[in-house]
Amino acid sequence: MSFTRRRFLGGLAGVVAVGVGAGGAARYWLGTPVDQAGVDYQLIAAPLDVELVAGHQTPAWAFGGSAPGQELRVRQGEWLRVRFINQLPVETTIHWHGIRLPLDMDGVPYVSQLPVKPGEYFDYRFRVPDAGSYWYHPHVASSEELGRGLVGPLIVEEREPTGFAHEAVLNLKNWHVDEEGAFLPFSIPREAARNGTLGRLSTINGVHRATIDLPAGQIVRVRILNLDNTATYRLNFRGDAEMRLYALDGNPIEPRAFGKDYWMGPGMRVCLAVKMPPAGEEIAIRDGSVRLGTLRSVPAEAAASDWPPALPANPIAEPDLANAEKLNFNFEWVGEVSDTTEGKPPSLWQINGIAWDITD
Repeated sequence: MSFTRRRFLGGLAGVVAVGVGAGGAARYWLGTPVDQAGVDYQLIAAPLDVELVAGHQTPAWAFGGSAPGQELRVRQGEWLRVRFINQLPVETTIHWHGIRLPLDMDGVPYVSQLPVKPGEYFDYRFRVPDAGSYWYHPHVASSEELGRGLVGPLIVEEREPTGFAHEAVLNLKNWHVDEEGAFLPFSIPREAARNGTLGRLSTINGVHRATIDLPAGQIVRVRILNLDNTATYRLNFRGDAEMRLYALDGNPIEPRAFGKDYWMGPGMRVCLAVKMPPAGEEIAIRDGSVRLGTLRSVPAEAAASDWPPALPANPIAEPDLANAEKLNFNFEWVGEVSDTTEGKPPSLWQINGIAWDITD
């Protein structure tokens, strides 16, 4: 898909530059949703210097001027209309992770659309049928583009109030950086063929060991999103607080105690209700024994709230298991690892003995 210079510049109307980061990367503010040219959001992918390691700049790529990217919100059953503008030096797309939507809006290159080249834009428009926590990311050179920061949360709010008066969104992101914030290899073949190439630093909302202030005595809806294509977290908490699970991967469940821990694989999401302890107390958010961040209880004027009822079910039909067709998918390691195969990335995994071919 190609566009004239006039169409491209027209798509930039209303976007305000508010500063230039280190290295000359422009920082853009998109602000609240806009009603211009029939879109709700104008979302720019562009280089952005971020401080992941104190005192050092990392040359990230970002959606909407932050890494992880701008939080997008839409109400269940309504249309999400996003004008995506590519100001990166490479082609890319947006894939809407976990959302039921038409194929032509799914952002998979050469399957549902052509990649969006530098200087082009693409309008994503689809109705969101399900409430819950979702996210967006490219499906082009995923290990590098996600590794550089091209991920962001998509929150679909329920049609009616849920009983939660307070909410926090926690975006977990694993980064491949060294002690000075410089990028390390995003994918090492031998590691990718096993448990994936892990980074050395994790952040919550782009901050290493972040502290999130929440109101004391209140029951807070805490959405936790694993915005990564490799990292798995053994999520657990240390502190005096009661918490319950309300939804998994965007789908409501009957509320139950959180338990000891919960394994969050790449792309997974959990929705918790956390009853915050008295002011001044803290809850450690951990990956196994490693502290990721802190929920800090701060004074609140409101009286303590009650546990909300279960979230309303999404309109997903029950599967007809009696008439279901059985299909076997055997995921297998190729068996050997090399750096490249005839100048192409190595094929490390097969499905039913066949490696994916972009020409299929």
